[in-house]
Amino acid sequence: MKSYLDSDYIKKYRKRMIYSMKQINPSWAEDQIGEIVDKMIEKEVQNPKVTMDNNFTGEQKEASLISVFDWTMKTQPIMAGNGTFYKNQYQAINPTATMLMNMLKNRKAIKKKMFQFPESSEEYKDLDRGLILILAT
Repeated sequence: MKSYLDSDYIKKYRKRMIYSMKQINPSWAEDQIGEIVDKMIEKEVQNPKVTMDNNFTGEQKEASLISVFDWTMKTQPIMAGNGTFYKNQYQAINPTATMLMNMLKNRKAIKKKMFQFPESSEEYKDLDRGLILILAT
């Protein structure tokens, strides 16, 4: 059986626990604290099996909770409150973000053109209506 102590997530947790215990009592030996923390981890950590669903590709994969923690530390996905993971924008093309960026670019161009005319002019009003149409689509 693989030890929980091999997990990057658990290593980070272990380091934090040793640091916290050392803060409580600076005279305690760090290696002794480490041994106690290791024993507690081996005894108390629970690592249930989980099922990961990729709704985009339709794939499903079995994993352990700690392996999911390790994966999130390594890949740093965007995490939603309902347990959904999303790729960061630099990892994959995001059609929604691309659409919004294009809309923003078009909006800026229209506003720049719009302010070349007096507010009461037909040109200004036409461009203002065009701006509303861009935002509504």
